[in-house]
Amino acid sequence: MIIMTSAKYFRPLYVELINISENKIILMKKPFCLILSFIFCYTFSFSQLRLALVGGGHTATVNETNDLPNWNDLKNKYSARPGAHFGFIADLQLGLKSKFYFQPGIVFHNKGRKFANSYDTAVFNYFSIDQKQFINYVDAPLNLVYKIPVKGKTKFFIGGGPYLSFIYNGLEKTETYLKTGTVTTDENTDLPVGNSAGKYKTLDYGVNATVGIEFRKIFIAANFSRGLSDFYQANYTGSFKHQVIGATLGIFLGKPIALEPEIKDKDKDGITD
Repeated sequence: MIIMTSAKYFRPLYVELINISENKIILMKKPFCLILSFIFCYTFSFSQLRLALVGGGHTATVNETNDLPNWNDLKNKYSARPGAHFGFIADLQLGLKSKFYFQPGIVFHNKGRKFANSYDTAVFNYFSIDQKQFINYVDAPLNLVYKIPVKGKTKFFIGGGPYLSFIYNGLEKTETYLKTGTVTTDENTDLPVGNSAGKYKTLDYGVNATVGIEFRKIFIAANFSRGLSDFYQANYTGSFKHQVIGATLGIFLGKPIALEPEIKDKDKDGITD
């Protein structure tokens, strides 16, 4: 991410594949799966279920704070990374007449940022440095959404909730433009992953919000998400949190599945138990 090179603040990185031990994955997934199991079992007894394919574009940034002496001069050199997201969400109505819906999902997200700066060739042997810190995640949002009928089957909706984020892969690349006219390229293809200094964390989490319009089987939404944990631990005092702002197009697949409560009549006398 960021190191003390000639540019002082950025370390090249490329995540090709994250190898996580099976035991760690199981430990990390158990609480998450238990929560999802409870919510799904509770909801399936009296709701409607729909599955939607979602995708869209966004801009991603990293909110960084640190105690480095000349950080105020360099932080404006960072800019947003344009990216995309795609995946699936479920739409579970919380009651046959409820306006509240639970929307869990699995969505692939591009995150990260860019850096560009010019330098005095009288002091340095290069005149500019361009860097890319692109990290990709699989996000699992758990949103509660409120839908308001507008006209016919058109609905306005607003909602939000927490999300879990699992690192997938990424690219961090540094291009140094020398005053001789040549360009040097530096990539790191062996990103350290873990919970110690100089490593990226496999699990991130945060909050997200959504607002939009639903037209029968199609919906359009604006989205915002903000990380609450540091996805990177530097070898200096600092904080690194993801932020994403974008738009999403969703298409519901097939017809809603009615999940009405089962009527129990063990003695078959026509009267419910």
